Amino acid sequence: MTKSPRKLILGPIHVLAPGRSSKLSARSSKSKQFCSNFEESLPEYRNYQSNLKRSLYEQEER
Repeated sequence: MTKSPRKLILGPIHVLAPGRSSKLSARSSKSKQFCSNFEESLPEYRNYQSNLKRSLYEQEER
């Protein structure tokens, strides 16, 4: 019984801690950068995937 209220109290404090917030913002900017890189590389990946499937089909036909 004593553990759950303590967790409730600690939760918001951790979110509001100044050290944490800067780390979180840095992390979010990193993830945004990763997402943009991922979106840019998606067409290339799809192209690679289709080429791979095509080569597999050609091997099966032989």
